[in-house]
Amino acid sequence: MLLGFRRVRIRHTYLTPKTDMKICLYAHDWNYIDNYEPVTKILESQNINFDILVLKKARHQSFLYFSRKYKKKYGAKFITIYDIKFGKEIISLSKLPVIGLPAEVSLGTSLLKYFLVKKKYTHIVVSDDRIIEACILIKAANEARIKNVVLYPVEGLQIVKSLMLTKIQAQKSMPESKKRRVASSISRVIYPKNSAICEGKPFYFFPPNEVLRLGGMEIFPKNPWVRGANKLTKIAANSMMQARENYVHGVNANKIFITGFPPHDKLLDLIKNREQNKARIKSALHLDPNKKIFLIAGTNYSDDFDPPRFSEIDKDISRVISILSYKIGPSFDFIFKIHPRVDIAGQENIFSDQVKEKIKFVKDEFSIYELVTISDAILNFISASMDASLITDAPIFCYKIPGRMIFEQEIARYKSITPLYNIVDLERNLSILGKIPAFDEILRKEDRKNFGIFDGRNAERFVSLL
Repeated sequence: MLLGFRRVRIRHTYLTPKTDMKICLYAHDWNYIDNYEPVTKILESQNINFDILVLKKARHQSFLYFSRKYKKKYGAKFITIYDIKFGKEIISLSKLPVIGLPAEVSLGTSLLKYFLVKKKYTHIVVSDDRIIEACILIKAANEARIKNVVLYPVEGLQIVKSLMLTKIQAQKSMPESKKRRVASSISRVIYPKNSAICEGKPFYFFPPNEVLRLGGMEIFPKNPWVRGANKLTKIAANSMMQARENYVHGVNANKIFITGFPPHDKLLDLIKNREQNKARIKSALHLDPNKKIFLIAGTNYSDDFDPPRFSEIDKDISRVISILSYKIGPSFDFIFKIHPRVDIAGQENIFSDQVKEKIKFVKDEFSIYELVTISDAILNFISASMDASLITDAPIFCYKIPGRMIFEQEIARYKSITPLYNIVDLERNLSILGKIPAFDEILRKEDRKNFGIFDGRNAERFVSLL
């Protein structure tokens, strides 16, 4: 263990209601409101005051859907940028060309500082410390002299090299121009940590034009490629492996605390009640009670592939699923859990009618955790749910979509997950599935130790950290 890391001890002093605590839970995306739920349940049970803050702008219809959903659930505790005085005006300013972004940062910081002081928050919890709106909030919290600014854990291991490769893959197709080259060169002088070099060419976390407009406003984290490099009081990590990754990339070890990922607390009860849950889900999906379950965790291509590549990737994944159904169909039923950001009709349509007949597609009916814990074998294409899958004794396979640059970086540290680099690997491993152990139990235990905490007490640890 590297010096400074510590697994948070659960301190039961918080069981006495702390009426002087008032916590702001900032969610940079809608799913993080749900990620906070294990913690909010403890806060509510102990009469600890909290609000949930969302600063997203209403760019599409989903804003209205989600804002209504969480307003209904949390009432006045749910606050959006539109509920803050002058929030609408700040958003209008942000749309102005050239000066819009600096105006949003400058006035938004002042507005949020006033809001945080007026609300008398003692703690700010942030789900992200790198996107612009998160940076504005953190700057406002520091200016408001809030002593406790805490980074919430993420679900899967966040690897700096993987993020760089994702950015490189996404930016490779961007057109070059003299104007862009000049902007890029100046931005590297203003904010050197923002760029990474690949094949002699610079790539960026924040677009160079944002760096040019915001470079003098002290808004950016020290190193944007790693979570926890902003001006935070404490960084809660999901695992020992995440703590090491943050430390290696310059995050202060004394600020890192290993709590585990609170939503993983559900896994313990689900795995204990595996057989009952399996029977319930099989009945709901009309699956054969005598067959095993093979779970396919769907993926989203848009982070690292351009749309023209999608049809080619669709064909590759369709081929993978066709081979699965042909090779092991007599022994397994197949459940395809569609990625949250992928449309269900669009996902189904990449498969032939013959293959679709053999697969049960699931979107929101069951959570990925419910499905992981009842499965007898699992296939993913790099997924945040890989760490959650480690709680099972099921063989886990990870298939490389051709051209996905992050694959080797993501899979290398897992010892009990089998990488599949091509169709040949897939067919070879399927041929032995069920005949010999598909993974080493000792290595699975080692992965569990490194990639999370699965004792059902992660939310308690996080509240103790607060």
